Amino acid sequence: MRSIIIILTIILSILRLNSQIVINEIMPAPEGGEPEWIEIFNNSDIEKKIESITLSDAAVPKLLPDLVLPSGEYVVLCRDTTELIKVRNIPETCQLIETTLPQFNNTNDMAILRDAQGKTIDTMFYDMSDFENGKSIERKNSSKQGYSKDNWGVAIDKTGATPGRKNSISAPDTSLTIEMSVEYNSQIPKFRIEINNTGLISISNLILELTIDTSFTGTNSLLLVKDIVDIESGDNTIKEYIFDLADLIGGLYKCHAALKSSVSAFCSATADVYFPIKEHSLKINEIMYDTDRAEFFELINISSSKINLRNCSFADESKSENPVNIDTNLILYPKSYGLICWDQAVFDIIPEFSGSSSVYCSGEAVTLNNSGDEIIIRDYFDTIIDSVEYSDKWHTGDFIDTKNISLERVNTDSDANIPESWASCADAAGHTALRKNSCAYNPSAKFSLEISPNPFSANIDGRCEIKYSTNSKACNLSVKIFNRAGQCMANLKRGEFSSGTGILEWNGKNDQGYLLEPDAYVLFFEITPENSEETKLFKKIIVLAE
Repeated sequence: MRSIIIILTIILSILRLNSQIVINEIMPAPEGGEPEWIEIFNNSDIEKKIESITLSDAAVPKLLPDLVLPSGEYVVLCRDTTELIKVRNIPETCQLIETTLPQFNNTNDMAILRDAQGKTIDTMFYDMSDFENGKSIERKNSSKQGYSKDNWGVAIDKTGATPGRKNSISAPDTSLTIEMSVEYNSQIPKFRIEINNTGLISISNLILELTIDTSFTGTNSLLLVKDIVDIESGDNTIKEYIFDLADLIGGLYKCHAALKSSVSAFCSATADVYFPIKEHSLKINEIMYDTDRAEFFELINISSSKINLRNCSFADESKSENPVNIDTNLILYPKSYGLICWDQAVFDIIPEFSGSSSVYCSGEAVTLNNSGDEIIIRDYFDTIIDSVEYSDKWHTGDFIDTKNISLERVNTDSDANIPESWASCADAAGHTALRKNSCAYNPSAKFSLEISPNPFSANIDGRCEIKYSTNSKACNLSVKIFNRAGQCMANLKRGEFSSGTGILEWNGKNDQGYLLEPDAYVLFFEITPENSEETKLFKKIIVLAE
């Protein structure tokens, strides 16, 4: 019967008339001669009169003395104030009143405040198996329901109780938390931001900012959201946002959600978010496989987006079932390159890129076959970004020995899996790692030949550059400098195999190393495209100044 009464009383307490006068702390199981006591708190903004109010346990009501309780103040009620002040330091600002109280059980019981009409003002229930003898039971938040078990806890004050003082487990005035999670819908990230206010006061005009660290160092951020949030004490709110940023960024980025006011920051959350890589943004651009130095393959970002390949993967044919995860940042800026390797010896040939975020050196070995192999790179969602199944027969026929010479993609618009898309590197280093391919060309482009500066001074400028571009991926070049008398003064290329696009230099000297007289000279530029017997001759004037 007693348990039924308790349950019914709890149900009735939910319909309480007023929560501005609340039960705030209770000592139901004291030790060492301390009397039982209970603390009442006025959590309203105005002074309250306590008149004809009763305090009950589960069975017996006791009429409390009439009193006036100022806003934000406490009153402690007990049977013997003389004994209480022997063991407890009650502040002078707190009213301490000796009165008859119900006999609270040491096992489980409840405390109920009712007004003169018998309507419930506040109520709480306790089970001492959840608490400790000799320590008070404190309310965490006076604005939250008293009947909620989660709103009560054991006092953590070193004295075991806080009569007449702020509870030791009381929620702070301001306590905000923020949590951010990310879901993906068709690879597009959806941000879910949950804000909780566990503090005692409600807060308005909070600023919620959602940013992306686009610099990967925290020095530069892209602002996605600037929202205004109002949140009540003890409440929570959820914000959801969806962004498709494929034209700006791709790959893995850190996103930050921060909650602040106009004068201070409160809390923040960080999450790794993967933004889809725009289709056809990345291409496998160069492959070094037959080498006694270090194997690698190069990617080119042909898009306008900044791309981070962290948490993407790559594999050759032997690792197709167990691809290598890229576990650090590998950043490809728009129109730039990234290198993937698995041997630190690669930095012997490109020492200037040691430690660069444009190079990923895996600790997991991969071996590219000299006769041919497949290279696949996949994104975070396991979608293929690009792949190529190369062959050693794709090297340009003019090369007898292709060891330590890379395969270069001649045109990123063409199909990667046909021989016409690849050629042997014509650079003297045998590769163009993280540089423009020596054989890159545009098959629809017209021939161009530019000299800069022109005129030039060997003493001031030092040299001039001769830039050429053809619609062939490779060619044979013969480049000579003639004087007015028709005499050949310098040979820059002697029928040598070269890339279809490149830069030559002339320092104003003849083949014997002597500086020529200032004058106008004629550049003879003969070109024979690969797999062609037709030779074309182009002439341009070069002026050598003093």
